Amino acid sequence: NCIQAEEETIVRIPISTTAVGTKKKKKMPKSSENPRKSGGKSQKKRPLEVSTSSGVVMDEEVGSVVENPSSKKKQKSDEKSPDVGGKPKKQKKDGRCMASKCKKSEFLKNLLKCSLCDKTFHAKCCNPPLNPALAKHGEWQCNDCRRCLKCSTPGDESSLVVCDACDRSYHIYCLRPALDNTPDTEWFCEHCVNCRSCRVNLDPPTRSRAKFWQGSRVCEGCFGKYRNKEYCPICVKIYQDHERNFIGCDRCNLWVHADCDGISESRLKEMNQKDQTYICKPCREQKS
Repeated sequence: NCIQAEEETIVRIPISTTAVGTKKKKKMPKSSENPRKSGGKSQKKRPLEVSTSSGVVMDEEVGSVVENPSSKKKQKSDEKSPDVGGKPKKQKKDGRCMASKCKKSEFLKNLLKCSLCDKTFHAKCCNPPLNPALAKHGEWQCNDCRRCLKCSTPGDESSLVVCDACDRSYHIYCLRPALDNTPDTEWFCEHCVNCRSCRVNLDPPTRSRAKFWQGSRVCEGCFGKYRNKEYCPICVKIYQDHERNFIGCDRCNLWVHADCDGISESRLKEMNQKDQTYICKPCREQKS
């Protein structure tokens, strides 16, 4: 009788109102609306987060802020990470400085890489020593590969002038306006003293806080718009209020000046009426 009473007690335990076999419906995330191909401005998007370390602020894509070199803190090159046992373990250095006076192993992220020969160097081992936070923004070239970035031809080194910030080099006769002689004092290229979009004059980046976007200086106002993706991906210029003919890329969701991609006004109207898919030039080149 005792056993039967216990069994009956177990059987009579109340069951929860939520059945075991039922599942709650999962809400699908809302997808962002694709921009339509019509005139207008781009929708504002959430700015990218920026992280700070050792005096340099970099965003998640290609925009960055460079502090005054005197305020930069020295980074520790020997980074450590715990292994399975919890003991700190040194990471293996994956690069080497090719300067004859150095030849030391180093992390690639702490080296400057030549855009032509792929050789790597410490910024301090270059002649003259460079500020890595500034030199990394351009297509840096070592002294053996140095050539004019306007005509892309080597030689005539006596006519080459080198930017004191980004280390880019140009023939004095390739510049616009051209220079009569190589300057004896500090000289800065247009990428370092003019805003890429509005072309306003800026202080040299070696003397003040500097902001860069895709290798060129930008002013405070334009930098915020670049981070919000309010620019044409072809000409890399900020949208202006008076501009009307835009077409939205269905891949990167950026708005493109129709003229920048060779799209006439009549062609743009036809694409809008037929609701045709459009892929901008940078996205087409990435796919190929």
